[in-house]
Amino acid sequence: VFGAALAAAGIMVVARARRADVTAAFLVVYVAIVLARAAWLGDPLDVPLHGLANGGLVLFAFFMISDPRTTPDARLGRIVFAVLVAALGAYIQLWLYKPRGIFYALCALSPLTPIFDALWRAPRYQWREAPLVRDPLIREKNDAKATGGDVERPDAARGGAPLGVPGGAASG
Repeated sequence: VFGAALAAAGIMVVARARRADVTAAFLVVYVAIVLARAAWLGDPLDVPLHGLANGGLVLFAFFMISDPRTTPDARLGRIVFAVLVAALGAYIQLWLYKPRGIFYALCALSPLTPIFDALWRAPRYQWREAPLVRDPLIREKNDAKATGGDVERPDAARGGAPLGVPGGAASG
């Protein structure tokens, strides 16, 4: 259940960051290599599926390799990068028998990102501004921060003491 929730959150993150291509390319190649190795060794399907059903792989695929600032800007560069990370990670983990191979592969191949950016030109990734919040309480707090003023808390608006003030909700 936790893995499914983590994957759902990851899908939202990569969709918002417009980096689903690198996650999909990585997962397709890595899963294919793991399944091919299991078939080559004659392992039952449970063996590779057990290896793929871990939170580290989900965390890596949706939150680490898809980071927009550390992946190439061009789509082709991202896909090539993901394929290389998947192949090297599988090699380290499955043939050299070192745990966390995908993490080592990402560290080893991340310095290639500027080279991929030079080979395949694309606009640099820019985070979009968050939309303005229409909630009056949040707008009031933002206005107070901008002007350096203080903000009344909901308890004070109802006639009670503000939070953290003796007699307020947060005091003992």
